[in-house]
Amino acid sequence: MSFTIKKRLFTPGPTPVPYYIRQALAEPAIHHRTAQFKEVLIDTKAKLSRLAESENQTVVLTSSGTGAMEASVSNFFSKGDKVLVVRAGKFGERWGKICEAFGLDVLYYDIEYGDSADPNVIEEIIRKEKLSGLFIQATETSTGAFHPIEEIGKLLKTIAPSTLYIVDAVSTMGAVRIKTDLYNIDILVWGSQKGLMIPPGLSFLTISDKAFERASSSDLPHFYFNVAGELEKQKGGSTLYTPATALIVALQKALDKIFEEGLENLYKRHKLLASATRAALIEIGFSLFPKHPSDALTVITKRNFDFEKARGELLNWFGILIAGGQGNLKGKIVRIAHMGYFDIVDMAGFLGAFKLVCSEQSEIKGDPVKRFTEEYNKNE
Repeated sequence: MSFTIKKRLFTPGPTPVPYYIRQALAEPAIHHRTAQFKEVLIDTKAKLSRLAESENQTVVLTSSGTGAMEASVSNFFSKGDKVLVVRAGKFGERWGKICEAFGLDVLYYDIEYGDSADPNVIEEIIRKEKLSGLFIQATETSTGAFHPIEEIGKLLKTIAPSTLYIVDAVSTMGAVRIKTDLYNIDILVWGSQKGLMIPPGLSFLTISDKAFERASSSDLPHFYFNVAGELEKQKGGSTLYTPATALIVALQKALDKIFEEGLENLYKRHKLLASATRAALIEIGFSLFPKHPSDALTVITKRNFDFEKARGELLNWFGILIAGGQGNLKGKIVRIAHMGYFDIVDMAGFLGAFKLVCSEQSEIKGDPVKRFTEEYNKNE
């Protein structure tokens, strides 16, 4: 006899979609040129800026996070502008490819995978080079590392105030607190399908006045990703082109739930889940891959262990999908999300299943569920 196995997403994007979001998505479609949608968009944009802890405007784009990354280059820079890209994983590499595609003069600060940026190294670079912009991730999702974005932002404000500071926070927002204005972030890039708990399809830019001043002199081509045009339209509750109306309605509901939980509780929950999950996985013989892990996900490694086999067995036996390594990390790590719609039962269940599949390859000592529960309760 065979049974249908419930599928469970533990990937760092897309993440599980809560029932109340699925209900919102099932509502009848609304037209994007109506008073009803205008009210939804204006309210949602205000809540996005509130979550970003910014007085700046947030622009909503119908695209993946990469679309917002591209828009943050094509709208605010000119061909030949010299910029610094922090390259510490696949998504740092993506920043570089986008900047190069638009003809920017790109300097790279290359970091070993798993490491985080050193503000002292960045200071050395920006004292030598006159930069138009600095591009970095908050969470480098391919390695699980968190960059010191607060320290870097304050450094730029002190010694390079004209340099635009662009932070990719697609895997961070809703899981780790980012105080956009306090950190001197000029363009915050984020998306819908991770900590915000709705399906892929929306991205956001929270943009400083300094960045908009730069936009007026940009000579790079753009049409669909016309950020200044979108901002002007969205101030009045409309958009330049047809938006993903159902996703925006669902986003409003997701933000309502986030603020209902409360930001302090939201970030505490993610920190508890992250620290307890890591303690449990270390208990059974795995090591953390990043030196400074983000609370959005856990990334582990172990010598002579077949992670791809373990991933396949997790999916086949339990319906659990976790993410593997990318590029030269394939087979060397796995990435387990706890951003968004996760709680203690989700993570405890995952750990029990993970121990079972790992026992197929090597002797596993210790009880990860017990260790997880102890760590969670100790810090709650």
